[in-house]
Amino acid sequence: MKYPQAFVAACMTFFVFSGCYSSHPAADSSTPASPCQKEATLTGSMAKTLAEWAGTYHGILPCADCEGIETIITLNTDGTYSKTMRYLGKKPATFVDEGRFSRSPGTDCIHLSGYDCGPDHYLVGDDKLIQLDMDKQRITGTLAEHYILRKRK
Repeated sequence: MKYPQAFVAACMTFFVFSGCYSSHPAADSSTPASPCQKEATLTGSMAKTLAEWAGTYHGILPCADCEGIETIITLNTDGTYSKTMRYLGKKPATFVDEGRFSRSPGTDCIHLSGYDCGPDHYLVGDDKLIQLDMDKQRITGTLAEHYILRKRK
């Protein structure tokens, strides 16, 4: 009889203290600003207009369970885009999405509207698109260079 009461008491203690825990981390001023925020814009010779950004960008992105994802994004001067993703390897599959893209005000960041299957924000550079993660941050680490799509000439 002692053990069931001890078990119930332990469970109650757990629930009481777990209610005091906040799952939201405290604001950290050392967290880098998103490239999609005004104060984090790139400088220098970055492309500044939709006309300069228009074109077709190509690259092979990393894939956890295939050889890579061949990705082609075409940005049009009318603000529309086409995105083709072809999974390479054992079960090749191709997916095509189309929609409108918009520029985050005062930045070199674009958002692919209507694309709900993964990262949809890109930083536009000189003849390249840099895929951002789901938090709109630049991808870092050893694979960071593999998340860059190059503009076709």
